[in-house]
Amino acid sequence: MVTLCQRVSLCLCVLVTLGVNSIYALDLDKAKVYFLKGDYKSAITEGEKLLAVSRESDELDELYYILALSYLKDGNYLRAWDIFEIILNELKDSKFKEEAMLGLGDVYFLKGDFAKARQHYVKLLSDSPDTKLKAQVYYRLAQVGFKTGDNQAA
Repeated sequence: MVTLCQRVSLCLCVLVTLGVNSIYALDLDKAKVYFLKGDYKSAITEGEKLLAVSRESDELDELYYILALSYLKDGNYLRAWDIFEIILNELKDSKFKEEAMLGLGDVYFLKGDFAKARQHYVKLLSDSPDTKLKAQVYYRLAQVGFKTGDNQAA
């Protein structure tokens, strides 16, 4: 026969287990759908909600990346820059490091600071010569060349 104390303990164990699992499994689907639809404000709202409740997740770097891109697309370059920096400096094992470096370059490009944009793009190529983003980086370097009037580089 199970006592009341044992039942309460069992319930608490189940609740704690469910709570821990929810910390490690983020539901990024809503934020991704909003982002893909071009509804960046809703993607930001959804992403910030997730960020507020989950600081320890295997998908935290992906959440930060979606947020950074959403802020970038929404024109909030300072917040996008902050989040790309978080990915690069605080999430050491992130699988979005190269994307964050490209994103930083994009922030500077969109702000009109073409010299810093070029620095970030070149650094990405030098740090990761076999990057899967090589085509995008060369395209952006060409854009920087056109914007600065350097037709040779473009």
